Amino acid sequence: TDYDVHTIWLQEGIDRYFVATKEMEFVLRRKSAGSPEVAVTGIPVLEEFAVRYPEPSEMRRRLGLAERPTVLLSSGGFGLIPIHKVVRSLAEKIPDIQILAVAGKNAMLESKLRSAAEEFDGRVVPFGFVLVEVVVALARAMAEVVHAAGHDAVEVVVARALRTEGRR
Repeated sequence: TDYDVHTIWLQEGIDRYFVATKEMEFVLRRKSAGSPEVAVTGIPVLEEFAVRYPEPSEMRRRLGLAERPTVLLSSGGFGLIPIHKVVRSLAEKIPDIQILAVAGKNAMLESKLRSAAEEFDGRVVPFGFVLVEVVVALARAMAEVVHAAGHDAVEVVVARALRTEGRR
């Protein structure tokens, strides 16, 4: 689930590669020995992202969030991106927003986000590792998304998480 071909993918005994784009197919064929089977399938999207959700203001109400412009930042499942710096910058420069910040499995990052929540009077709402259903609900509550981890997550949000009642 990426938009780049990684050298580690090139292993003997692989019957077929599944890639997101035609460009990736081209690169994979050039890098690999022989002529592997390659299927261009796009990025897989979980069924959870196909669920219809209420409008963002209703989702914010259901999640107990403030009724204000909401931004979601995610550092990915492993919390490898130091989003606490972005959180602080946004909170300092845009005082009327609410920031949902997902630290993934990075306890130190989550702690920094919790400190930011205290410093910015609850306008920062920190999360550790969350299940995909929670990510979807958070995505439906936001006005904007900022994601520094994989491009595939942006694809997921664009593909399904922003669906509203009556729209496909």
